[in-house]
Amino acid sequence: FGEFEFIFRKGITTTLVEDLIDIYKYRIFETDNGIIKGSTSLCNVYLSFIKRSHGEKLMVLFIDTEEKILNSHILDSFSKALFHISKRGIPYSKIESICNNEIEIQRARGVIGVLILGKTGILYFSKVKKERTGIKKNIFQIAGFISALMIYSRDLIGDENTGLKLEDIDLGNYHFYLSMRSNVIFAYFVKKNNCSENVERNAQIIFEEFLEKYYYSYVKNFSGDLTPFHEFEETINLYFDI
Repeated sequence: FGEFEFIFRKGITTTLVEDLIDIYKYRIFETDNGIIKGSTSLCNVYLSFIKRSHGEKLMVLFIDTEEKILNSHILDSFSKALFHISKRGIPYSKIESICNNEIEIQRARGVIGVLILGKTGILYFSKVKKERTGIKKNIFQIAGFISALMIYSRDLIGDENTGLKLEDIDLGNYHFYLSMRSNVIFAYFVKKNNCSENVERNAQIIFEEFLEKYYYSYVKNFSGDLTPFHEFEETINLYFDI
C-alpha cells in the first residue's frame, strides 16, 4: 500500500490504523475518492478519502466500539470540511489544531497510578493520584518489584517478541496490569469494579505512543537523563483521569 504520514491522530494506535488500511486497501485503490463504512471484530469504521493533485490520498478515519453507531452525517460534514481546508493549502499544523479542538477522547476513569520503566528497573515516568501517598512514597521500590516480576515470569507470560503480558494481578481492592515490549514495561493500577470500560484500550494507546515517541530517541541508548519523559504527562492526562 505504501507509506503514510499522520497529520493528526487521537484515540487510536498506529497498529490499528495499519490493520484497518490493510483490510480496506483494495477498496481505497479502486477509486480516487470514496467513503467506506464498515465494521471489524474490534470496532465500527468510517473512512473517507480523496486523491490529491500529486497522486497521494488524504484519508480521514474514525472508529468507535462495536456497541456504538457512528453518526455518518456528522462525520461526512467534518471530513468534507477537512478536505476543503487541505485544498486551500493550509499548513498541516493548522489542520492538526482544528482536529485537536474539535475531537475529544473520553478519558478512562478508575486508574490510580501509572509506571513506565525499563526492564532493569529504571523508572522513566510515573504518575499517581495525589491522595495515594503510600504508592508515591514507595514508587521506586514498586518499580524494582515490577522489574523483577517481569524478568522472572517469562515462562508464565509468553514470548517477548509478541509483548510479554501479565494482564491482571489481584491486589485486594485493586487490579494491577503489566505488559512489556522492547524491554519497556508499562504498568497501571485500577480500582476493582470502579473503572470505565475504556481503560484497557486507552492504556494500549498510551503505551504505543510512549514507544513511538521515546524508544529510538531516548530509551534504546538511554543516557540517564529523564527530562525528556516529563512532557509525557500530557499524553497520560489525555487518556487517563488521574
